[in-house]
Amino acid sequence: MRACYRKCCPISRLSTIFGMHMLPNKPHRMTELARSCLLPVAKGYSIHQHARKDMTVMQEEHVYGMSSNWVRGKIVTIEVAGKPDFQVATPSDFWAESPNELISPEDLFVASALSCYGVTLAGAAKRYHGEFKDFHLTGTGTLQKGEFGWEFEQITIEATIIVDTEKDRKRMMKAAERAHQYCLVANSMKCPVHLNYDVVLQE
Repeated sequence: MRACYRKCCPISRLSTIFGMHMLPNKPHRMTELARSCLLPVAKGYSIHQHARKDMTVMQEEHVYGMSSNWVRGKIVTIEVAGKPDFQVATPSDFWAESPNELISPEDLFVASALSCYGVTLAGAAKRYHGEFKDFHLTGTGTLQKGEFGWEFEQITIEATIIVDTEKDRKRMMKAAERAHQYCLVANSMKCPVHLNYDVVLQE
């Protein structure tokens, strides 16, 4: 099975916040969160009080900090407390002297989408009770000239997921789609992130 999904438009993202998952050619489904937003009116409670409680939950945040220092030329460090430092350089496409062994901001941009999908897929598999033997991912990002210079036009993720049974194949198909839908990095990117996936029965 091979399918291609594109990251939802802003309207779809709002629908996710309010519990209505919009998938191609599928009717909208209202989740428990969406239903709960309707309950206070039916029970005679103040909708404003209920909204304030919901806003308190939605305002939870997680902060990720790091620092960077100049090394030389177009090379900088990335330093995260408690983790190994590494160096980042402008890619050779834009700087002929770029060291081949150093990763670029462009590499990291694509890597963030790819790795986020991978860990989200592993979590989705557990949630939907899908067992997989292995999976392999590749990611490709395409740059184009935009209004303010070069920018990513799109990222495409190719996923191959290996399973043992037909039951797991169906469950991992669902997990693959949900992982793409809820990948927080891809949802935070301006450019679209596409997914092509295969769930393969092991011979």
